[in-house]
Amino acid sequence: MTRASKELGEAGESKEPPRRREKLELARCDEAEAAERLRSLCDLLERVKSAALRGALGKTAARLAERQRKLRARTLRLAPKTAGQNLKQLPRKLRKAVEGLIGREAAIQAGIRGLEAAVAEAEQAMAFSDPAGAEEMRRILEELRTDAAGEAEKALSMLKGNVLFSSAPVQEGLASILEGIAGKLSAGAGGAKAVEQIATTLKEFIKRQSAIVSQIQGRLAEKSDVCKRQRTSEDQRLLHSDVREQAAAIASLAREIPRFRSETAA
Repeated sequence: MTRASKELGEAGESKEPPRRREKLELARCDEAEAAERLRSLCDLLERVKSAALRGALGKTAARLAERQRKLRARTLRLAPKTAGQNLKQLPRKLRKAVEGLIGREAAIQAGIRGLEAAVAEAEQAMAFSDPAGAEEMRRILEELRTDAAGEAEKALSMLKGNVLFSSAPVQEGLASILEGIAGKLSAGAGGAKAVEQIATTLKEFIKRQSAIVSQIQGRLAEKSDVCKRQRTSEDQRLLHSDVREQAAAIASLAREIPRFRSETAA
């Protein structure tokens, strides 16, 4: 956009009558406002992305917590039937049941590792656009790597040793840790309401942007009648190109909103 402004500036030097220079200056101002508004739209998009990302991560943590609580309930139901026995010496049906618990706990542990990786990616993604959010991601990542991962490993080890009664409190503690993490992520996401507010603001920006584009095109049309010999064609091409780029960027932002709305829905 700077290049187009420069070209317009060259075309609007002192050879132009005052009225013509004024029209060119107005076109340059319109373009500058359009560029600033586009930057604001990009900032809004980053806010929506952060909200959607945190919301999605929060849902993942909540699902892991729910799975862990259900697994704890299964563990407690099976514990009286296997207490004090070696896993290998259990009847086949009971042994298969305990192995099922072990498999489910291992799957939850894998889910925690997956969540760790996703939170680490989120921390990097927010590093420049949302430093405060990135710092919160770092703290959550540390909690996952220490508290959640440690409890998950402990619960899995106890299940493998067929000490089901002892593993139940550990499973409960892990579920609570995951619920706490889910709460922190969801609180930072701001929920669907925040996304709707951003979407409304985006619509207002698009409406104003359309008016700016019309003004630029109108002033360029006026310019083409009075300055045909002063690089008018090239100036128009450059500025129209900028306007098209802005319109495409705005359309892209608008298309993102439905996806973020669904990702942050309750």
